[in-house]
Amino acid sequence: MKKHFITSIWLIIGLSLYSQQPAIEYTYDGAGNRTHREVIYIGEKKDNTKTGKTDNESDKLTWSEKIGEYEISIFPNPTKGELEVEITGIKDATATRMELFSTAGEMIFSSDKLKGQSRLDLSGRQAGTYVLKIILDNRVSTWKVVKE
Repeated sequence: MKKHFITSIWLIIGLSLYSQQPAIEYTYDGAGNRTHREVIYIGEKKDNTKTGKTDNESDKLTWSEKIGEYEISIFPNPTKGELEVEITGIKDATATRMELFSTAGEMIFSSDKLKGQSRLDLSGRQAGTYVLKIILDNRVSTWKVVKE
């Protein structure tokens, strides 16, 4: 009886931890390129999406992702210098962090307490691919940023 009780407790704990993990769904075009990413947190509406749209003026992509009540937009990507990061829905009590990494894993930039709009100056960096990590209330959004 005691063995079944302990097993039941472990099963309940395991299921509750598993249910808090987000599910990620991807959509691909005919050539196999990823065109859409959807992050779904259990117990939330299914509207957490990442999509790209072209800015007609600069022909650069603006990427946005909605996670819960937050919407993150980065542009232009690819960039030749400054990258803008806009986050809507941030409140003063929101725990925020932004980190930029090289492909070698070296942290290049780190900032806490983000505001609605931030700029990253990559003009002094080599051309290549970088990884931008944005953390909002323990939810992580990861972006590939291209510096031309």
